[in-house]
Amino acid sequence: MQTTAKTRPRNAASTRKAILASARRLFARAGYDGVGVREIANGAGVTAMLINRYFGSKERLFAEVAAETMATPSILTREILNSPNPGKHIAAALIEQTRSGATPLDGFLITLHSASSPRAAKIGRMQIEKHHQKMVAAALRGDRRAGALPDRGLPGDAPNVRPLRPGRHRPQDAAENPRAGFSAANQRQVV
Repeated sequence: MQTTAKTRPRNAASTRKAILASARRLFARAGYDGVGVREIANGAGVTAMLINRYFGSKERLFAEVAAETMATPSILTREILNSPNPGKHIAAALIEQTRSGATPLDGFLITLHSASSPRAAKIGRMQIEKHHQKMVAAALRGDRRAGALPDRGLPGDAPNVRPLRPGRHRPQDAAENPRAGFSAANQRQVV
């Protein structure tokens, strides 16, 4: 049974805001693959066609929601990262998030519930790199300072490289060369 969307007055800014709020709430609850454009539209009181008009696609809407949730961090703030004891302050901020009435960590929930979608995971990684990773790297001290760490070639750095999944190497390779299963070259595979 299809439900009808609530009628909203015509106002581009409030319509856009309502779509983003509905998408944020639903992506946090069910992830990228667990939510459809019609469900988001219904929650915003608009039609699915308007979502495409404002954002172009569900993927672009997801990217904007992910960017919005990570633009103003509640845990990895500059104040916490630059404090004398950032670990203690991060723990306190995380505990504060669990208090009754606290604002949920929508960015975390969206990332968690969307991780099984390759496209959503890529968008999430890009947003984490853009917002959180740079902030944490800038806060590191000593040898761990931004730019001082060697490039580890992590998955996601190169578009067609991913870690080798368990069971994908051949046992006879290890018998011929005991180090074969442990070299960096054998831990990555090109797709």
